Amino acid sequence: MKNVRDMKIIKKLYYRNGKIRGIKFYIGNEIYKEVSYYLNGKIHWESYFRNDKLNKEDGPAKIEYYRNGNVNNEYFYINGQLHGIIRYYENKNIKSKKYFINGKYHRENGPAQIDYYLNGNIECEFYYLNDNLHRENKPAVLQYYQNGSIEHEDYFINNELHRENGPAEISYDRNGNIKYENYYINDKKINIETYNDITVNKIIKCMNECQSIDYLLELKLIANLNFKENFELFELIESKLIMYTLSE
Repeated sequence: MKNVRDMKIIKKLYYRNGKIRGIKFYIGNEIYKEVSYYLNGKIHWESYFRNDKLNKEDGPAKIEYYRNGNVNNEYFYINGQLHGIIRYYENKNIKSKKYFINGKYHRENGPAQIDYYLNGNIECEFYYLNDNLHRENKPAVLQYYQNGSIEHEDYFINNELHRENGPAEISYDRNGNIKYENYYINDKKINIETYNDITVNKIIKCMNECQSIDYLLELKLIANLNFKENFELFELIESKLIMYTLSE
């Protein structure tokens, strides 16, 4: 491993007024660090490299600063692959956190993106797996009012609005009352009002006549909303879904 003590300044850049604009540091023939400056002499940004790729294993590989010297953005890279971004307000409070694996939004134990209000309260949370909005049985997108109460929820599976046992989109007022709800199956909006007069027999008839798995999922949603205690109906739908899945 090359020793940082062997780092040498190889190249300097200047503004027209003679003030330093940028410096590049090398170890041997490889760039190790690059620094850019504002006209006021404060650091604009600094980057760390290994094998000519952005890389730093014990902190951000690139840091951008406001003109007053406070940190603006931090970028975490390993071997040129983006793994995280932290953005700050000028008052030093965190503005957002973003998590990546090899350049793709991904986090398995929490939201892959968190946005914050200036006061530090959470504004939005986004759950991603492999660059897709995705969360099992819970909302993948949550938006909050500044007081911390929930403003909006969206349920996503593989980047599609989808929920089989309730609304996939819910909006609340500041008092926690529901403003509106929308139902989706595989990103297709379902008009629940057309099923107001639905009966078990109608669901079974539609199920036997249907020719698509999406329609079966739609029937499952309607059955769950209207006949939660009818386990035999759910068994019929599930068996039909299994038949479709095996036949594909």
